Amino acid sequence: ENIMVQALALTVRSMREHPKKPLVQEYGCGTMYNIVLSTPAMCGAVCEEGGVQMALDAMRAHPLATGTQLNACSLLKVLSENGKGLGLLEQGGARALFTAAISNHMYNRELVEMAQLALKYMPAAQEGGGA
Repeated sequence: ENIMVQALALTVRSMREHPKKPLVQEYGCGTMYNIVLSTPAMCGAVCEEGGVQMALDAMRAHPLATGTQLNACSLLKVLSENGKGLGLLEQGGARALFTAAISNHMYNRELVEMAQLALKYMPAAQEGGGA
C-alpha cells in the first residue's frame, strides 16, 4: 500500500504541475482509477490527496479531450460510490461536468455510459437553483 500512496502523490503532483496538458491529465486520471480499482482502500487517500478536485479540474480544462473525459468519469464514478467522494463531487460541480461530457462526446458509447453511471450517484439537482 505504501507504493500506492507514493504513486498517488506523484500522480497528483504531476497533474498539478501540468494542468494544460491533456495527456498528463488523461494519464493521471487513469492512474488514479487503476489505483482505486486495484486497492479499494485507496479511495479515501485519493479524496484526501485532492484527486477528486484534480479530475474535476481536468474535465473543466479539457472538455473535448475524450481520453481525459473518459478516465476522469471512470475515476469519479468509482469515487462517487464512497460517501466522502460523493460529497466532494457535489461541492465541485460534478453533475454539470458529467452532463457536458455526455453532450460533448455523445458518439462515444463508453464515455457516455460511464458519465451516466456517475450521474446516477449524484443527488437530484435542486429546484430553483438554476442549471
